[in-house]
Amino acid sequence: MDKNRLRDAARNNIVTIMFIVLCAVCMAFSGYAPNYVLYELFGRLSRNMFIVLSLIIPIVAGMGINFAITIGAMAAQGMSPSSSAAVGVYLHGLAGDLAAETTAVGYRVTDLARLLPKARAQITEMDE
Repeated sequence: MDKNRLRDAARNNIVTIMFIVLCAVCMAFSGYAPNYVLYELFGRLSRNMFIVLSLIIPIVAGMGINFAITIGAMAAQGMSPSSSAAVGVYLHGLAGDLAAETTAVGYRVTDLARLLPKARAQITEMDE
């Protein structure tokens, strides 16, 4: 491989190269065994990928606006962003469970929107 191609490859991938170098240096100074660091890295990556997928799948299924409105309504009532996201996800899932109980084959976004107040009432009953 000639020097120009090697230099171009390094320039095009400088961020990746610096990330790997930085991780190697920090791992050496951390005092943790490499197998522990890799175990933690892959555990966290897999958990985060699952969380991202659990948030993306309803959006891809056409329920994104309904999902966003639910979370936005929670935030507008004074909840913190993280709390409104958590309650919104739970509320959206509960409405989906209610729709699954009442619909034989499947349900539409309008069915889910219609059941959100009922799901909210169930959450409120649990608090009391």
